[in-house]
Amino acid sequence: MTLSQFAAQVEELDDATVAIRAQGPGAVKAVDNLRRLRRLELLTDDVVWSLIGQAPIDPHGLFALLQPLGAWAFSATDFCVIRVLAQKDKKPVALMRVDLLSDDVTFVVLRNGQLVADGTSHFGDHLAQLAKERGVPYVLQFLEQKAQEVIDEGLANV
Repeated sequence: MTLSQFAAQVEELDDATVAIRAQGPGAVKAVDNLRRLRRLELLTDDVVWSLIGQAPIDPHGLFALLQPLGAWAFSATDFCVIRVLAQKDKKPVALMRVDLLSDDVTFVVLRNGQLVADGTSHFGDHLAQLAKERGVPYVLQFLEQKAQEVIDEGLANV
């Protein structure tokens, strides 16, 4: 069965089998790592499952909150998701990037013809603390305000 089917259907782990297709940009690095594990005599099911299980995916639930706000693209090279916030003539001028392992948020803006990080980082731990202290609506409003600033700058730089 596929990974998605496995996650949805498996109740008992005894004799559960899953198939993983090697495709996409992350597959090359993954296969290299599998080969490295094999050379180290560590390529076992337990080790691979442990690697998957160790990753703190969306640790604060930030992406779960942001996901309904628009379309996101997954980047296998750095395990993040990216949302185009604004574009001009079908070219992006402002982006939001969420690291799925830390929930860190970075905004990207068009400057001098290049998409670059806007120079501020919003760390997942800090955003989680803000949500705890001031509430989730405050964090969403904060990120929405920052997104609007990046959009305005990106559109002004076209």
